[in-house]
Amino acid sequence: IYCSACEGRLVFSRNRGRRGDSYDYYFCVKNKTRTGNCRRRAVRVERNEAGIARLYASIQLPAELTAEIQVAVHEELAAQRREAARDLARASSDKHRIQDQREKLLQAHYAGAVPQDLLASEMKRLTRELATADSLIAAARMSRADVEETLRRALVAASHCASAYPGAPPTIRRQINRGFFERLY
Repeated sequence: IYCSACEGRLVFSRNRGRRGDSYDYYFCVKNKTRTGNCRRRAVRVERNEAGIARLYASIQLPAELTAEIQVAVHEELAAQRREAARDLARASSDKHRIQDQREKLLQAHYAGAVPQDLLASEMKRLTRELATADSLIAAARMSRADVEETLRRALVAASHCASAYPGAPPTIRRQINRGFFERLY
């Protein structure tokens, strides 16, 4: 968010009143540091947020643009799904290989070919590798669900900015703003 008077960056500030209440403001960094001739006073966060919400109410993405965004996001999602599928296949293959090695090691120990101390150290190593493979499998499955949920939210935000913005948490509002604007004055 930038100052409409001098185009300086607006900076967040939390101040305490006489009664101990806290008030959140944005102030112009050029005014605060006296590097410019900005005379803009601090503005309450609520006032800025209301202005941005009004801006989103005036913006309605055309259906064609929403469809283009949806196609582009689906293509990206398909690429990420392919990558997640490769990661899942690789991790599953590693898991099977490690399980086979554990089985062969145990059989060799039973046959008297592997001493107890070597068996213990190799089993610890294989157990660590197996845990790593399991976590990679879980991450590959989880990332697919995360990507799909992110896609759903992005499409809702893109097609219904005015209703999505006010109810979103601050981190999501910031992402929405960054997705649509380079600067807000």
